[in-house]
Amino acid sequence: MSEQLHPGRDSLSPSLLQRVDELCDRFEDAWIAGQRPRIEDYLNDTPEPERPLLLQELLSLELVYGCRSGETLNAEDYVRRFPEHAEIIRAVFAKAVEGERAFVWVATRSNGCWARAVSGWSTWPTTSS
Repeated sequence: MSEQLHPGRDSLSPSLLQRVDELCDRFEDAWIAGQRPRIEDYLNDTPEPERPLLLQELLSLELVYGCRSGETLNAEDYVRRFPEHAEIIRAVFAKAVEGERAFVWVATRSNGCWARAVSGWSTWPTTSS
């Protein structure tokens, strides 16, 4: 799982954390299979205690796979979809754009991976894999 942004993470039981991990694995598997999974589909049946952490993890994965697919991702689009989690969304984008999370890879150096952070457009470093 990603670095802690969600403040209540330590209070979640191991079984809830395992459920979050399993849902993230399914979400990532869908991306790898060429699907475009919707975060909402994973959050809808998730109880509130684990929902903020699950959103944080799924959004982190979506930033990686969306970027690899050439998508332009905008934090404010996610805030409109999940207004009750605006702080988490902005924190995930800010960490990604600041380069504190080294999880973005693209096939060639000529491709740029862009994400709209709270303060404006930024580019993530690209590397050959």
